Amino acid sequence: MESELARLISPIPGRAHAAMPSKPEHNPAKPGPEGAPTLSWSILLARWTRFAQAALALPEDASGDAWRASVESIIALQAVTFALGDLHLLPVDERALSVDRAGVLIVKHERALTRAWHNQAPPPSVRELIDDARRALGAARHALSAR
Repeated sequence: MESELARLISPIPGRAHAAMPSKPEHNPAKPGPEGAPTLSWSILLARWTRFAQAALALPEDASGDAWRASVESIIALQAVTFALGDLHLLPVDERALSVDRAGVLIVKHERALTRAWHNQAPPPSVRELIDDARRALGAARHALSAR
């Protein structure tokens, strides 16, 4: 079951990282060919619903407990990462505060993941989600400073 959870948070096919698109044409906020989104909300929702359901079936041991305790933060980090990718959709005067709030959420959920894994390094797939969120935050801060 643990490998099932790791697979569910592994990179989306055709994407460089679990959360961040590698090229603009993979941005779920931008339409794909013939106006169709490259990744729909339904697909994202189904993916994270499967992830949450899989967590319920984890064994009652230290690893299973750590994965279960990680679910909320994993999903929150993905949400923050995608939201930062859509920062340009916000009114200009709301962007800086949104980036600050995203930074607070990333720190909060990274700490929660550290606690969930008993102050040990989380699995690589979880670390990748944290790194993706931090990269998205850095990119958003850079975009704000370039205005």
